[in-house]
Amino acid sequence: SLLRAVLAETGIRALEACEASVWDVKELEGATYLTLRVKGRRGGYQEPASIPLSEGTAALVRAQVATRGPVAPDSPLFVTTAGQRYKRTQLSQLFIRLGRRAGITRISTSPHKLRHTANVIARLAGIDTLTRAAMLNHRSLHTLARYEHLVPGETAKGRALARDGRVAICVDE
Repeated sequence: SLLRAVLAETGIRALEACEASVWDVKELEGATYLTLRVKGRRGGYQEPASIPLSEGTAALVRAQVATRGPVAPDSPLFVTTAGQRYKRTQLSQLFIRLGRRAGITRISTSPHKLRHTANVIARLAGIDTLTRAAMLNHRSLHTLARYEHLVPGETAKGRALARDGRVAICVDE
């Protein structure tokens, strides 16, 4: 549940979660951050991204690390039941199994699908494109286009708004 909460809240990729270590959790002025090298920032001299955690999620992270007793700073932040660092495929399979247990069979419930879903939910909540790109740790707004998906009824709603004159549609000839 901790891993699900962190992935949903931070928008980090599954590989970034697998690579996260205890020392990546930083506290600054009462706030907790994950400082990770995210996709696009893995080059030599680039600063890691500082991704904020909510108070509740930060408390869960601290509690999970504390249950493991004394750990080295470079120990994995998220561990399997065997106490090992997750591999990317293990993490994906875990999420797919959780989806099946929840009765979700028509679509994949991989960590990457969680990123797409978080984007759509944020868009439907009215969060602007720039903020959504930052939430998913994208360096380019163009990348966000791959994460845009229609939900059932969205096209019909758009047509109804256009029909009622509440939205102007321009068509080039």
